[in-house]
Amino acid sequence: MPLSDEKSEKLAAKSRLLELIDKLSDDQLLILLKKAEELLLKGHRKQLRKLCPININFTVQDHEVKGAIHDISYSGVLIETSKAFSVGSEVLLSFSIHGIQDSIKIIGEVARKSSRGIGVKFKNLTKQQEKMIKSIVDSR
Repeated sequence: MPLSDEKSEKLAAKSRLLELIDKLSDDQLLILLKKAEELLLKGHRKQLRKLCPININFTVQDHEVKGAIHDISYSGVLIETSKAFSVGSEVLLSFSIHGIQDSIKIIGEVARKSSRGIGVKFKNLTKQQEKMIKSIVDSR
């Protein structure tokens, strides 16, 4: 049974991508991987989420916890943690990014939880906090 034109084009595109991938340097491969993951995330979300492995300290329900930010957007973060917290719980986030001396402290709210961690929506960002978050999300 012959392939449809659409399937044939998709197969040719995959084949060409593999040819190009084989010619990339290690650094270029990491950049390509990051961009591909961003494309996938963007397709499922209202806002672009940037993959952003940053260590974070956060407090929820008087529990101080260490975790890692998996990704960040203008409106929130996904924090990888094995701890379970209730949706709606207030969260105090504290993290540092390269190039900024002081740690960023932001209040958020648990918007969702999964086996992977918690999605935290930022609350009442100041203009300075918005600027810092924007610089992280928009950086390459």
